Amino acid sequence: MNYNHFICEHLMPNPKPNNNLAITFILCEPQMGENIGAAARVMANFGIENLRIINPRDGWPNLKAEEMATCGKYILENATIYNSLAEAINELEYVYALCGKNIFINKPTLYPNEAWANLHTILESNVTKVGFVFGCERIGLTHEQISLCNAILHIPTTKKCESMNLAQAIGVIAYELNKQFANTQKDKVAINKNIPATSEQVSFMLKQLEGFLDTANFFQEPHKKNKMVINIHNIFTKNLYSEQEIRTLHGIFRSLYEYGNIK
Repeated sequence: MNYNHFICEHLMPNPKPNNNLAITFILCEPQMGENIGAAARVMANFGIENLRIINPRDGWPNLKAEEMATCGKYILENATIYNSLAEAINELEYVYALCGKNIFINKPTLYPNEAWANLHTILESNVTKVGFVFGCERIGLTHEQISLCNAILHIPTTKKCESMNLAQAIGVIAYELNKQFANTQKDKVAINKNIPATSEQVSFMLKQLEGFLDTANFFQEPHKKNKMVINIHNIFTKNLYSEQEIRTLHGIFRSLYEYGNIK
């Protein structure tokens, strides 16, 4: 008998998060199959079952990942593969970026034990689709990738050994989420009538804004455009919007654009 599999299947608890909340873990360009498998296993330990993988270096499916996953193999079997982070978080309504180091970006930055209070707040805005993005083992997440997310989660480590293994980082977050769900499983979150905007809807609005700014010659120094676009993304993605608010912003930007063309 595989002892590890027996422990996972028969002795480990299989907690389930709030049925109204769908949590997804997203791995950005993971390098090693073993790390993906270990990530799936620890996700299964703490009841997080939705996994998305962006451009795994060694291809997919991956035998080493399956061997490492043990009781989390079913998570790998149901995982979906994407070509970009924007595609992977398309319909999600709130997304956290996991960073091992303190990054000075104009977004809410939280420790894992603070994430629940933040998550509880956004649930009051009727959010049900939440993602946690983990960067590749070698370089983590880029500033451009972080700009697509709403908030940053920072796991503090010692300076002697700052970098965490991918599965270890996932374990910290999965444990913290499971602990908080267990403590609040009887709580009911007040739901309002606002429908939260998805990542895709916010991205479309920002693409429209970028196009209008291009036409208005806002980006006068082409070599600075990419950094400016990232800054604009950070301004908007650090907040939570409803679909109605996004439609209103669309209308504002278009009206200003059309007014400028008339003058």
